[in-house]
Amino acid sequence: MNKLALQVTASTLCLVLAGPAWGQAVAATRPMHAGKTASAPKLTELTVSAAEPPEVLVRWTLLPPPREMRHGNAALAYQQAINLLRDARDYDYQAAFALPLDELAAARVGLRDDETQTWSIEQVLWQNRSALRAFHDAARYRSCDWQRDISKGFALLMPDLQYMRRGAQLLMLDARWQMAQGDYKGALRDMQTALAMGRHLEEGVTLIEGLVGIAVSAHTLKQFETLMQQPDAPNLYWALAELPSPPVRLNKALRTESDLVYLWAPELAEATDKSWTAEQWRVALDRLCRKIAPAIRGGGDDADEARALITGLTLVSYPRYKKQLIASGLSAEEVEKMPVAKVVFTQMLREYDIARGEMYKWFSLPYHEARRGRGRDADLAAKLWAGGNPLAMLIPALDGANMIAWQTDRQVKAFRVIEAVRHHAATHGGKLPASLDDITDLSVPDDPMTGEPFLYKVEGNVFYVECERLPGVRPHQQIGYKVTLRPPADNEKG
Repeated sequence: MNKLALQVTASTLCLVLAGPAWGQAVAATRPMHAGKTASAPKLTELTVSAAEPPEVLVRWTLLPPPREMRHGNAALAYQQAINLLRDARDYDYQAAFALPLDELAAARVGLRDDETQTWSIEQVLWQNRSALRAFHDAARYRSCDWQRDISKGFALLMPDLQYMRRGAQLLMLDARWQMAQGDYKGALRDMQTALAMGRHLEEGVTLIEGLVGIAVSAHTLKQFETLMQQPDAPNLYWALAELPSPPVRLNKALRTESDLVYLWAPELAEATDKSWTAEQWRVALDRLCRKIAPAIRGGGDDADEARALITGLTLVSYPRYKKQLIASGLSAEEVEKMPVAKVVFTQMLREYDIARGEMYKWFSLPYHEARRGRGRDADLAAKLWAGGNPLAMLIPALDGANMIAWQTDRQVKAFRVIEAVRHHAATHGGKLPASLDDITDLSVPDDPMTGEPFLYKVEGNVFYVECERLPGVRPHQQIGYKVTLRPPADNEKG
């Protein structure tokens, strides 16, 4: 290759890497500046009553009871619910979530794209009653197989996810309506369904499915705050204790992400051991780069971009990969005889395998045990990019996703602390515990993200449950509660 050709191909590579997705990828690999101080997080204010757990605990759960569960694939049943939602009006009922419960009866909602017509909450729920029943039914299947074809890579479409979120919002609107009517068991049934939906989304093989599952669970827990504050609300300590930890785990999706290259092209797993010709290695590298090019440019399967990427890899990485092979024990003569595409192909995959192994191993541990491994996804991706390895694009910001999953668990555990305090007050003449160590009848959970007790203090009839601020947790994500305990005389509803 002459000097002019080198300049042209190098310039083409720069254009490929200068696309919008490149900037996003580089931004995603930059670590947060731990030295900067953020504004203090705002505490969520609650007002609760002293209460002991119900005598018949099995009637108050946040998971569908076993007697209601059935065999079959929930994904097929969800599709029926989604079809009902797709054919229904697209209501914009977000404002209804900000209203006090006693104002829901008079509230009106419109459509997302047309505010000239409005309906009452009761009318909206009645018009969507079939979809609600379908979601309740789907959530009570024991298994869920979404049957995604992960080999499609970046071309895989999942339009059903937006309707799963929309269905969860409809369920929580109904939960609020049930609470307003004093039907706490009806509200709890809606929460059971939404939390089960989150668990079924966890069964997906992609990270986005797990993240939608977490969003569904988080929206449900927000309405749990509303239920907890009702004057005659039951104490649901044991219902919270029954939830998985965290409520939606990303383990399955993370394992899929860790093997993404080989799921796209299974033959690559054995390719490094094959005695291919130089042309076969070139074709294999061409195919791999065609899979990667859309991630870098955000476009389709472009042959020119793939070829530019291959040329760039050869220019940037080949000398370094040759040195790596020689350092591994091969002679310089053996390495020189290898096809260039084989050297680049095998070493590029080897770097990726080492990096993904180092990163993914931490996600098998509870969050507080894996804190020392935080940020490795960004560091490893940056290192691969710096070495000219485009497989860095396939290392997503998994630490942030994992943190969100455990943030949800953190909220569940904080609720358990509040319920334990409510129980203590109910059994000690309305007196709040001076410290969490004073609670002896129930187990008080630790913060799952630190492994240490929650921060707790009392000021009169107000108590605070807060979490240690961790790096990477933004102020609006921080969990903390300022809880006022009602006087016993105020515990009568309405």
